[in-house]
Amino acid sequence: MDLESAISKHAEWKVKFRAAIGKKSQMDIGLISDIHQCEIGCWLDHEGKQQNGHLPEFAHLIDAHKQFHVAAAKVASLINIGQYVAAESMLNGPVYTGVSRQIATDIMKLKKSVAIA
Repeated sequence: MDLESAISKHAEWKVKFRAAIGKKSQMDIGLISDIHQCEIGCWLDHEGKQQNGHLPEFAHLIDAHKQFHVAAAKVASLINIGQYVAAESMLNGPVYTGVSRQIATDIMKLKKSVAIA
């Protein structure tokens, strides 16, 4: 998996959320909250685990990935109940922004660790 592409994939969620807010459309919370359905989650469960499961950076990435999906599901829930201002605020707030940055940081740390090994 191209780990830098994985960072972009998770960053795209902010665009999807903003589009849903703008269109006042519903989001699939089950899909958004499922850490195993996205491309990164599938990689973490299989190939990534086989190749990197022993690395502490991998464990950090798994945790950040879970936290990201929890925060994303909260945003989606706000959108689905019509709390668009609150959803937008959460997208710009410290929790969502923090987990988004953390997943990117942890992906890069894993990438660096694998390159060194």
